[in-house]
Amino acid sequence: MRKLLFFVVYLIFFGIQVTVPQPAWLKFDLVLLFVYAMAMLYGPQTGALTGAAAGLMYDFLSGAVFGFHTITRCMVGFVAGFIKGQVFKEHFAYHIVAALVITAGIRMLFFFVALFLTPAADLTFVGGYLQQSLAYCLGNILFVVPVYKLCYFISHWHKDE
Repeated sequence: MRKLLFFVVYLIFFGIQVTVPQPAWLKFDLVLLFVYAMAMLYGPQTGALTGAAAGLMYDFLSGAVFGFHTITRCMVGFVAGFIKGQVFKEHFAYHIVAALVITAGIRMLFFFVALFLTPAADLTFVGGYLQQSLAYCLGNILFVVPVYKLCYFISHWHKDE
């Protein structure tokens, strides 16, 4: 029952991600935060599999470089799951810092990919990308704790199943 509920939550997050317009000053990636939460709750194997599946679905439906989301979400899931036993998961500040580091890292990787694929990049491109990256960091910082708490609640709901 819990696995089905997690899948429904993932589909809701994915639906929100691809259909709800986001303002320029606040962007978010609920699927990335869901992968992070699953990895923190269930470990590196579940995190990597969740990340790979979520990233692959995102890659199929987006016009970005194919495979980028699959690789980055898989890496985020594995690394977050790998370090889950070494951090205080109950402390909200950890999740906020982790979301900031993960989002900034992914945006930096994508910047270099975009720079490589856009030979005519100028300072306007860099400034716009930096502004968009800050909006993503802000959005993910705001939503990481509610997403993690929702997944935590589902994982502990009817624990005797």
